[in-house]
Amino acid sequence: MKSILGGLLIFLQLALITNARFGVLRYYCWAPHDEQSVFNLSVIIDEKQLTRAETNKRYRFTDWRYWQNGTYRNVRLESRSIENIKSIVSQFESTYGRDDHASVIMTYEINGGPTQTWQWPADQ
Repeated sequence: MKSILGGLLIFLQLALITNARFGVLRYYCWAPHDEQSVFNLSVIIDEKQLTRAETNKRYRFTDWRYWQNGTYRNVRLESRSIENIKSIVSQFESTYGRDDHASVIMTYEINGGPTQTWQWPADQ
């Protein structure tokens, strides 16, 4: 009986570690800085597009000075999984910002790859 319980415990731990490492929320796991994402947000509330400063204040983001191709650019940089940013935006819009009925479109590149798009709410 002890061997069965011990084996079950080890199997459960391995299953949870595998799920956490390769799942959507992997940015909480072992190697938090395994991706570098550059992203931009477009937020519209009541047909008014928020400025970059207003968007930074709304979600508590900061701009970073980023050296690229011989010049500095101000960018939003996420050194963990981009799912972290999606989580921050969707949680804010589901709670504190739910009465604003904001429309959010995020464009991002992961590790210099192709540009991708994500939007909130998802049914736009």
